[in-house]
Amino acid sequence: MTQRRRLAVGGLVLGLTVGGGDARASFYPPSYVTETQCKREGPVEVCTWNRRWGMPQLVIKYTGPLMTTQWGRISVYAKLNGRDGVFRLANASYVESIVLGKPQEEYICQVLDSNRPGDMPPPPTRVCPLPAVPGGGPPQWYFVPAPAAQLGLFFYARNPFGVANNWDVEVAFVSEDGQWDSKGGANYRFTFGD
Repeated sequence: MTQRRRLAVGGLVLGLTVGGGDARASFYPPSYVTETQCKREGPVEVCTWNRRWGMPQLVIKYTGPLMTTQWGRISVYAKLNGRDGVFRLANASYVESIVLGKPQEEYICQVLDSNRPGDMPPPPTRVCPLPAVPGGGPPQWYFVPAPAAQLGLFFYARNPFGVANNWDVEVAFVSEDGQWDSKGGANYRFTFGD
């Protein structure tokens, strides 16, 4: 075998062993964002996260006139493909916002080995809130889902086969004292699709 061919074969083997690592989605949290699409109208920005794949989420940001007197006391009326709800916004850096559909908590955990009840997983891995099984289990992602009212918004986000529908989103904002920012009752409207 010539020197050149040995180098080529050696480089190929090295590339396959070093660069061909196992890249499973399980290394990412369930809410990991794989795609984003944003639209803005006036003081409102709406973004879809994972509309086609993964855990769908809807991000709503507001910087409108209610902020001058009601900062920190604003809720959003959100409607997605006919399903709606009212949700309290959080204030961060002078922008009221919310991520709908995001899990309340996500962490890596390990199922305990029922044959070795005293064994605990090494930090920072936590114990899964699942029954122990013989031999235990590998580390895995565990999450506490978003509140049911938020998850209900996504009922028509995808069809029964898991294919993304177009998302028709309407939002309006209301303060604790009853002031509205809804474009005079028309609501801020956005459509996301292919």
